[in-house]
Amino acid sequence: MDQEVKILLIEDNPGDARLIEILLDDEDDEYFKVWWVDTLTKAKNLISEMKFDAILLDLNLPDSSGIMTVKETCRIAQHVPIIILTGNNDLEISMDSLRCGAQDYLVKGEFDDNLLKKSVYHAYQRNKIKLELEKREKELEIANANKDKLFSIISHDIRSPFNSILGYLEIFHENINDLTPKEISEYSGSLLDSARIVMGLIQNLFNWSRIQRGKIEINPQDINLSEILDQIVQLYEGNAAQKQLKILKNFENNLRIRGDQDLLDTVVRNLLNNAIKFTPKNGQISLNVESDPINITIEIQDSGIGIEEEKISTILSSGNFESTAGTENEMGSGLGLAVCQELIKLQKGKLVIESTQNIGSKFSVIIPRELN
Repeated sequence: MDQEVKILLIEDNPGDARLIEILLDDEDDEYFKVWWVDTLTKAKNLISEMKFDAILLDLNLPDSSGIMTVKETCRIAQHVPIIILTGNNDLEISMDSLRCGAQDYLVKGEFDDNLLKKSVYHAYQRNKIKLELEKREKELEIANANKDKLFSIISHDIRSPFNSILGYLEIFHENINDLTPKEISEYSGSLLDSARIVMGLIQNLFNWSRIQRGKIEINPQDINLSEILDQIVQLYEGNAAQKQLKILKNFENNLRIRGDQDLLDTVVRNLLNNAIKFTPKNGQISLNVESDPINITIEIQDSGIGIEEEKISTILSSGNFESTAGTENEMGSGLGLAVCQELIKLQKGKLVIESTQNIGSKFSVIIPRELN
């Protein structure tokens, strides 16, 4: 074995307890370490203080006897394998003990050191495998639940912009010769906005899928952060103008860092898009950059509706997302923030959220100036 196995021996007979300690003791084998108590009450106290890898349990104790001893021990020591020790070679008792949760059953006087060690070791290993399988099963349940939730949200939220696209295309198809240049410009602009929404949803879904499969690679390079931020603001000026929002820029020109341009671009685009989505008409959004010799902090601050304090921790929890309508009923999957959180972690950074309801929110992306 590759690590010490902590064994709790619950046995009221000092002679039997000493014999078991001797059988488990080996000058060349220091993997078994035994703690001995002589009552179930003492065992309860010790279990509350320590974590054991296996329990050797005598069925008949001063404060408990028979199958109730097994049931109570299973209750107080969940996830710990239990091996029954008894002087009674009774098949019915052994089967009852196994049905109650014990992993093995040894009759006193009928086992040697080799059999005892094998029983403890195998019970310990079986339990490790069982706990690992349960952990993976739980992770798979969560992953499947998130996947189902995600596809439900995506299928719902993608329907609205697609309906808009279909509607404008029908107008063009049926009335192309009757539309004025102004109408064509207006409808095509709305068509473009809807297409961008769909593209954003698809891009976030693609990124989320790559994150889940561990397929995103970091590509550090020298980049002009100022140029990237200027391009992102320019991309979203049209969306902001539709809600009469001002986007203020507060960062120096030619600000250079070493980072992953694609990942950083995705993060800032998602956060700026969210700021526009949750800021009412005639509001204001500011894009600020603060720097020190170690880190760069990109802040997206808005005068929007804010976020409830209890929801912030949910937002920052990986894999948690929910669809929330914007101030003009703009739809979104909530996936963008989950993607941002993971992409920031990949860049050895962190996301900080400060928010006050009906006043606004500030999302701060803190990343190293030099990403290696």
